[in-house]
Amino acid sequence: MESNGVELSVSGFQHQGYDFISQGSAHASPWGTTRHQSPIKQTARDASINRNSDVDPKDPEIIESLFVCVKAQSTLETICGLLPRLTPKSTIVLLQNGMGVYDELITQVFPDPLRRPHIVSAAITHGAWIRSSLHVVHAGVGKIDFGIMSDGHERDFEATRNGHARISVGDLSPLPSLSVDDIAPKTQEVDIDDRYRSLRDTVEVLLRMQPLQVSWIPIHDILMSMRRKVVVNAVINPITALLNCENGLIFSHPEGSDLCRAVCQEAEAVFRAQWEADGGDAGTHGRADAAGFPSSLGAEQLETFCKEVAVTTAQNTSSMLMDVRLGRQTEVQYMTGYLIGLGHKYRVRTPTNLSLFNMVKLKTALQQSSPSQRSP
Repeated sequence: MESNGVELSVSGFQHQGYDFISQGSAHASPWGTTRHQSPIKQTARDASINRNSDVDPKDPEIIESLFVCVKAQSTLETICGLLPRLTPKSTIVLLQNGMGVYDELITQVFPDPLRRPHIVSAAITHGAWIRSSLHVVHAGVGKIDFGIMSDGHERDFEATRNGHARISVGDLSPLPSLSVDDIAPKTQEVDIDDRYRSLRDTVEVLLRMQPLQVSWIPIHDILMSMRRKVVVNAVINPITALLNCENGLIFSHPEGSDLCRAVCQEAEAVFRAQWEADGGDAGTHGRADAAGFPSSLGAEQLETFCKEVAVTTAQNTSSMLMDVRLGRQTEVQYMTGYLIGLGHKYRVRTPTNLSLFNMVKLKTALQQSSPSQRSP
């Protein structure tokens, strides 16, 4: 891996066409979930899960902590290929673009919360691209925010913060930091609960990666951040992939702003419908409008955020454009498709997103069926 001119050697292996890299050293959504289609067959999935319950946790082949860095559309197949090596004591860290992967995992692969590995979801703004197999270039420094999804035992991984009593409603004193002792306390007299050992170890390792600007934040805030990011991806990725242009060119003409505004308006509509269906839970932090809906998910703020990202990444080539140029499957199902899926669930029309989605799928199909049609 290269970072700021430094090249690091890593070891890894390839499995079913995907690259896995091993560095030899080193709460469920408050707004519900959305089902997505997956190619995994029911019988194969059930067999894998049954085998998962019989493995010996002391087996050296068992994976304690799994960082999943493949594309969103490859995540389920990758994890299913490793199911015999995962147990409820394992920890899976999801590092994908878009949204919907976690929903697929808990509905299609790990439906039983008591037999589900710990799952950490992250929102990443670092830029990277693959030079060759097992050779990744760290092109832009960003940050990694992560949170712990709820488990079947209803353990409060944010107890220290959640238990902090404010003196008054207007109290603006800083909330305490999240603590690994809320995952599993460790004292001289009591060792870590074995059920949560890998989760605590994984969080501690993540927090040591300060050069990558890693932060552990409440899961509600992570999910809010991921919603904002999925809208940015639903604007920048499809438009650049269809027009074969760099990110910064999207807003060089008013038509680009019009497209962005339409996507953001549809995104606000589906997020608001989801929020209302789940009882109007905006969480205890963050600003809201008069109805209580998070203002950061309003169309105007989403549009501003999209433009800010386009400016800061003006000369970048989006991942979707790179995939289209190379004739590969894109992550559009987990970006634009995620918003469309919410629209179907809550009966909100998303015509702009649907048009962009269909055009990306069509362009990808044409590129794959006729290599001569690939963009330069």
